[in-house]
Amino acid sequence: MSKKMKLFNIFLIICIACYLFLPVFCLSTQVTSNGVTYLGFQNGNVSSFIGIRYGQETSGNNRFKITVPFLYDQSSVVNATSFGHVCPQPTTATTLLSAMSEDCLNLNIWTPMLNESVQVMVWIHGGSFTSGSGSIYDGSYWCSKAAEMGIPVVLVTINYRLGSLGFLSDKTSGVNGNFGLYDQLEAIRWVKVNIRNFGGNPDKITVAGESAGGMSIACLLSTSIFSSENLFQQSIIQSGILPSSVLQNTLDGAQAFTNILKSRVSCFTLACLRQLPFADFITAQRNMTFVPVVDGQLLSETIYQNLDKVNNPISNISMMVGTTRNETTAFTCDRGSNLNIYQLYVLFRTLFNMEPLSSIFELLAQVSILYGGQGTYSSILQFFNVFMTDALFYCPARYYSSVVSEMQKNVSSKSRVERNVYQYVFSYVQPKLGPCYGAPHASELPYLFPSILDEIKNNPDLSGMFSDSQNLEFSDKDRKISDSMIYYWTNFIKYGKPDGENPKEEFPNWISFNRCEEKLLYIDIPLKMEQAMKETICNFWDDQFGRKKIEKHC
Repeated sequence: MSKKMKLFNIFLIICIACYLFLPVFCLSTQVTSNGVTYLGFQNGNVSSFIGIRYGQETSGNNRFKITVPFLYDQSSVVNATSFGHVCPQPTTATTLLSAMSEDCLNLNIWTPMLNESVQVMVWIHGGSFTSGSGSIYDGSYWCSKAAEMGIPVVLVTINYRLGSLGFLSDKTSGVNGNFGLYDQLEAIRWVKVNIRNFGGNPDKITVAGESAGGMSIACLLSTSIFSSENLFQQSIIQSGILPSSVLQNTLDGAQAFTNILKSRVSCFTLACLRQLPFADFITAQRNMTFVPVVDGQLLSETIYQNLDKVNNPISNISMMVGTTRNETTAFTCDRGSNLNIYQLYVLFRTLFNMEPLSSIFELLAQVSILYGGQGTYSSILQFFNVFMTDALFYCPARYYSSVVSEMQKNVSSKSRVERNVYQYVFSYVQPKLGPCYGAPHASELPYLFPSILDEIKNNPDLSGMFSDSQNLEFSDKDRKISDSMIYYWTNFIKYGKPDGENPKEEFPNWISFNRCEEKLLYIDIPLKMEQAMKETICNFWDDQFGRKKIEKHC
């Protein structure tokens, strides 16, 4: 069949699909990049190209190997109108085994202007390095809204290998792990090479992610590849800076999980592991967490050790760093209401592999004094969530922001280019969330990607958090929060500062973070720019997790 005939047939399919499923306004569109023609669709002011492969299949001999780039044949025509496979992960009501494949290294693009060269964001999804996909995060709403605001950007979401298939490390087989991180790097390389043809500027890329996605970015910033290849220029880390023992494993620590997994599948050689069906790994890895490993190759040190480097390239980028107000309620409200404080602590030590320096009894005694005692709170669970959100999320994020902002201060004084850290706390409470939750982990995501609401409605594990999960449409307040976040996030992507070049009166001026003032944006109604008041608390948690003391230079 000739190329023209292929084009005609695919265009016909797209037109029929648009007529049936997207009757508002949908046209076929195409882009040619490096000799390959990608056929997408236009809906309103956004063109979408989805399910584009960037890496080869990862099964068989490619399993537990560094990403192999996928190259379409020259002059080929690619139907980029449907999402690709998701990477193997535990099944849910919305992620069935039939949707999974080890041929899952694909990405999705939403662009407002094919003939322009606007800034680009690459989104790395979360999911505890175990679940998730780029397809959950439909960028069409954000892309359209940003264009309406006069700050157009190109949005990209990606898949990467997950669980043991993405992060297994086995010293006996010479397998170092971190394959999911290599996937992310390869996806960003693909974007840098091709995105100009989709209306994006390859020299203006911001990498953003939440939870495991944010953790991934912290890891990528610690690699030599970040500094040598200049793959991205800015970063947004949402709920992704945690204690070192949570973020990254050691080779020895990772080996313990690998040994258990090998025993469960009765497979003890690399050749045998490469022959197993991927479903065997999903079953065998239950109750184990496979995360990035300090392997001496891609990651030579922890993210905190990397912060000690002189002339650290991190100082040359601007970043946004943030958390939600009640991070840990997402992990406790459905299982911790009947647990005492010691049982809750053991639960979290298991979930997060955390290793503070004090014993459990000594630690809880100190915490009780620091936070005013359990009697200050409505329940043991509330008390626990307050101090654990500080310990695991807020204080590590504050520490990271403090160190990077000090680096930037030194660099900015020597150059004309100003770099800054902007820190936030997402405090808005979705009215239909259960009373225990407040603003839990990941609660900010639907305001950037409303498609997540469909995931919540259809996934019992998520819908149970809400009083009326089947009617989660945006209220006027929800829309205000969404508009605020898209305004700030997109301005940062475009200009390197959340206020942009022409600040709007309805959005408070977002002051950059520094160690002396510690100003944060609290995302709520109303939006508030306030000084953080947790220096004593965070100094305590920094000591507990062995983080170096930061001197103030005010």
